[in-house]
Amino acid sequence: MKERTDLDARYLGTVFDRQVRIEEWNQEVLGRQTVLCIGAGGLGSIVIMNLLRLGVKKIIIVDYDNVDIHNLNRQLMYTLADVGKRKVESCIKNAVFHNVGNT
Repeated sequence: MKERTDLDARYLGTVFDRQVRIEEWNQEVLGRQTVLCIGAGGLGSIVIMNLLRLGVKKIIIVDYDNVDIHNLNRQLMYTLADVGKRKVESCIKNAVFHNVGNT
């Protein structure tokens, strides 16, 4: 990978260190994005986790389902404590763990 000459020193040594080294990556633009995620189930929960870890600060989540015990093997955003609760509420509560760089 080609080393960037325009690195923003604020991100060096942070959780975003590796991605800001990608040529033409702009962490500031990514952090300003708003993403709408329709569904917080098998795919949606993984997408939400990855968006948070990339540095997206605003994610709108739409899901009308509750967490069921059979969801837990593939919906990694939830735990046993979330069974029976609304997915959106549990997702928001558990997102804090994955929100590593968005303090």
